[in-house]
Amino acid sequence: MRMLRSMRTETEYESMQLGSLLEQIERRYSSNLFTSNLAAAFVLYLVKKDGRVDLAPDELPRFLNDALHDRSLEEWICRRIGDHWNDFRNLIALFSLECVKEYIANRQPVSGWESEFATPECICDLAVGLMKCFGGRRFFDLCCGFGNFMLRLSRMDDGFRFAGADLSEQCVCISKIRNIVQEMRADIFQRNAFAERDLFEDRYEMRKRDCAVYDNVFVDPPRGQRLVHIQRIGSIPPAFPMLKGSNSTEWIWGVKALESLDSDGHAVIIVSNGALSNMIEAPLRRYLIERGLVESVIALPERMLSYASIGLNMVILSRTPHDYVKMIDASGLFEGGARVHIMTPDHIASVMAAFCSSGVEFQYDRIPPRSCSAPVSRKDIPLQVIAERDYQLSVRRYFMSEIHVRNGRPLGELCRSISRGVPLSREALLEKRPDSDLSAPCDRPRSVRCLTLANVQDGIIDEDLPVLDGIPLRYQRYIVEKGDIVLTKSVMPCKIAVAEIPDGISVLATGNFFVLRLNSALIDPYYLMGYLLSEEGRAQIELASSGTTIRTIAQENLEKILIPVIPLSVQHLFGERYRRNLDRLAALRREYEECKKSLDRAFDAYGTNLEQAEKRE
Repeated sequence: MRMLRSMRTETEYESMQLGSLLEQIERRYSSNLFTSNLAAAFVLYLVKKDGRVDLAPDELPRFLNDALHDRSLEEWICRRIGDHWNDFRNLIALFSLECVKEYIANRQPVSGWESEFATPECICDLAVGLMKCFGGRRFFDLCCGFGNFMLRLSRMDDGFRFAGADLSEQCVCISKIRNIVQEMRADIFQRNAFAERDLFEDRYEMRKRDCAVYDNVFVDPPRGQRLVHIQRIGSIPPAFPMLKGSNSTEWIWGVKALESLDSDGHAVIIVSNGALSNMIEAPLRRYLIERGLVESVIALPERMLSYASIGLNMVILSRTPHDYVKMIDASGLFEGGARVHIMTPDHIASVMAAFCSSGVEFQYDRIPPRSCSAPVSRKDIPLQVIAERDYQLSVRRYFMSEIHVRNGRPLGELCRSISRGVPLSREALLEKRPDSDLSAPCDRPRSVRCLTLANVQDGIIDEDLPVLDGIPLRYQRYIVEKGDIVLTKSVMPCKIAVAEIPDGISVLATGNFFVLRLNSALIDPYYLMGYLLSEEGRAQIELASSGTTIRTIAQENLEKILIPVIPLSVQHLFGERYRRNLDRLAALRREYEECKKSLDRAFDAYGTNLEQAEKRE
């Protein structure tokens, strides 16, 4: 065993050397190092396997034709390395066949746009492990990318049938290369899943593949793709209601996966946090929930991707209807790396144990050593409960403690109005300088100010706000009044303040703020601010927020936040004490700023005094 481990380590070391030499050559010709290097390594593999160590550049096309019988792959390889094959030929004798094979199978893009086409290997391992629990031998990867799922499947199972598809030519070619090297006999083809017609010239082959059904389908769809980005959308399921151009395509990919499943099949789709909680996606989630097609949602650790910091989730769709959804929180199961977080085999085993458990409440306590891990938990949430929560599927919402607000009343009922600030930044307002036709007359200069995110700190609005030249008439309705509460749309962190505006000053809040105009007969502004900044208030704001990278709160969710209503006289007493503490904090901040300025200028003053003392001496 020790000898085998040593041999494997030596092969991996050789593979790293091969990659370094390939990059040195390819940097002179292209910036697409990952794909070009794999193309060059593949030709090295074919030549070494065939014994053609003296293959000349002009012989390369014919050699590839005889070896592959795949015209699209042959042409792609020739475009990548055909003109500089001579530079790579010297590497044939330096590395073994096993080393080249190891490089092709395990090489992954480290960063850049190419990383977007490579699903993290630990996510593939988790998907494969779950699919083995489902059973079935027919697998399909709807967005195969560079073939990572196919490779992980080949290492954990045998005797399966696999098909992969992708719109990108280079992804299909890389997947084909890995399929050939690993001798998997998988079916890899290029197609636009949303097009009415396939990209294949062979229409019979296209029809055969379109009618194919599979036991398990895996989908890691493109990130950030919107409906408006799809040029041809003839095959989008018509049952989806209220499709808009701003809809993401993550759930639509899920339905496309369902179309390829057998009657008892399963689909595993990777979606962002936003797709589980955004209001615009609610009709799409409702379509799936009401039909019982969502079997499980698994919250994955953060920082799983090298190219983006968005949170990911694994959603399991099933052809067999379910009356509850398995919510599994695996966000704490990770091992920290230099760039990204990874899930170890023990972590994956923990998630699979939680998924396969028959209990409604489950907690798996085995924590692997040297891992930044927390126990994985599971709750089975009835579909009715999900419907009552506006079809939210964010796992963390169902693991947060229930919030019971005594004498709770919706915030929308306590306000005369809730509106957004002016839909412009400070810079845009400065560019749109008012003229005689557009602006209201200003009684005196410097009387119009702009409220930005940077001007609210610790519940206090800065005294010196950015100055505007005036307010155009169409922006008059965005003026903040005294006693209004301004609250940021972003909740990371959420900034709140009561507007205390001096007489003769008009303030415009930018579009990053909500402006809450309160009903003074029902609520005290400082009492409301104190509650929203409390632990209970922040928890409600957190539950009401959504988003992928930056969590924000929608106005309709803000209006539903419950506020404990107590007698107004008691509110005023609390509000007065709260306001005095804010005034004290503002005074301490001013004192801090003066002290800091004094320290910053201390040496300058000391230097002047020192020069004068030297002159006197």
